[in-house]
Amino acid sequence: MLSTMHGLRLSLGHTLTLSLALTLTLTLTLTLTLTLTLTLTLTLTLTLTLTLTLTLTLTLTLTLTLILALALLLLAIHDDKRDSVFLIQRYDVHSRLLCQCD
Repeated sequence: MLSTMHGLRLSLGHTLTLSLALTLTLTLTLTLTLTLTLTLTLTLTLTLTLTLTLTLTLTLTLTLTLILALALLLLAIHDDKRDSVFLIQRYDVHSRLLCQCD
């Protein structure tokens, strides 16, 4: 029999059982803590992955929008040059007609 500070008497079997129960409780608490830490880490990793995916998608969208804007700008410049050539040719024909009238 073992004596405790409060005067309780415990047998060696009870002491071993109590020690085993405390060890098991501590082990389960540590396991739960590690499991929660792992869950939090995986959640943060998933959040970072989703954030990275969103960022890459946004970057791709902006890049494609920029390419489209540049293509439209080039098309407008090309169309403007064609209109300018058409106006010059029209002016030239009109000038010739005026010259023939004199």
